[in-house]
This record gives sequence, C-alpha cells and structure tokens, in this order.
Amino acid sequence: MSQLQVILPTAMAQADYKVLGLDDELYGPVEMSQLVEWAQDERILADSWLLSLTNRTWMLAAEVQELKPYFAHLQASAKTLPAELQPDSLRRVRAFSELSLDQLARLTEFVDLQHIPAGTVVTRTGTIGDFILFLLSGRVRLKISLKSRELTINQIEPGGVFGQISLFDKGPRVTDAIAESDITCVRITDFDFRRLCQSAPDLAVPIVLGLGKSLATRIRNDDKHLCEIAAMQSAMS
Repeated sequence: MSQLQVILPTAMAQADYKVLGLDDELYGPVEMSQLVEWAQDERILADSWLLSLTNRTWMLAAEVQELKPYFAHLQASAKTLPAELQPDSLRRVRAFSELSLDQLARLTEFVDLQHIPAGTVVTRTGTIGDFILFLLSGRVRLKISLKSRELTINQIEPGGVFGQISLFDKGPRVTDAIAESDITCVRITDFDFRRLCQSAPDLAVPIVLGLGKSLATRIRNDDKHLCEIAAMQSAMS
C-alpha cells in the first residue's frame, strides 16, 4: 500500500477523497461528510469523478455507497426508460456529449424515440421542418434531385444530427433524408425545443453549441469543396 495509508489513521484514510472539478483541477482531500453535503447541494453529480485516497483508485460518485441515496432518482427514472434513452446511449450523440448524467436524464422529458424502417423518406424537400432528429443507430442519406438525377449530399452516421436548419429558420427542407437502414432517432419537435430553451437553459445551451459546431463543420467542408471547384475551373481556363 502507499506510504500515505501508513501515515494516516485508518478511519481518516477511508474518509478521504479528492474531487475532479469541471476545470480538471483536483480539490480536497475532503471527508465523506463534506461529499454528502455537496451531493445534497448538487455541487457533485452522479458522474463526478472522485479519487479515493484509501486505495488510489478513481470512481464515479454514483458508485460510492454513502452517496448512492442522493442519486437514487436517476436510477429510478432510468429503470422506466427504454435502452435507447438511457444516459449512456444518449451521450453517443455528439450534440449531447457535454451533458452530465443528470442532465441527460432530464433531457428525456423533451424528446421522443423514433424507430423508422429502411427506405423511409424521413424528411422531404420543400416541406416545412418542425422537428430535429439525432441519430442513435443506422444510417441516413441526404440527397437532392437534379432533373432526373439524384445527388447524395451527405451520409449521417450514428451520433449525427439532421433537420436542424429548418428548426432554426422555419424554412423549407432543402434535402430529402432517406433511411438507408432501419434507424433509431431521438426527435425534438419545434414546440419541445422552445420549451427546452425556456425551462431548462442549462440543457439547451450546450446542445445549441453542439448544433452550431456541426453546422460550422458542414459549412467549412462546403466552402473547401467550392474552393477546390473554383481552383479547378481557374486551372482549366
């Protein structure tokens, strides 16, 4: 065992923890009584990382026996949810990756689960978009039609999102979204998105930032593609 365990009394060693903060700094050591107070005040959450000075191992706060009662509501709500809406599944969506386990559990109040068979036109060009879809499993192809030809614009893989532009500007869809396989999505309607922003801004802000990041990536890739086309045309002229 470490020298620290030899020096400290057993009772004190068992009570000592350090807490990894959101700023990636370690705080402590603190005793269990302090951790309990922080759990009650929601200063530490179920997925907060703790370093036990007893055995020099990392653990989630929800794994510490004395703290489990303070996260029981998460466990109870998780039991009533389908597997696709469990926090571990939702966290695979890139736009949700910054949310804590508690926040992911609360997010389920604003979403509904969609199981869609292969070949379905999920969204259609020209229709007004009033929902956004986050892909949990399967693959979606975004396409446009040019006269009698179809042109694939993008492939959406699990963890991705589609339909977000129309949700922000209330304009018509610019692509068809086709389910290339059986897919499972989390859907947020326009109504629930507004409700989310108004009643749970701590959830909405990181999601909106995540959506902004995905849109920025698409715009950057489109700009790069246009620059390549312009360069080719210049070279040929």
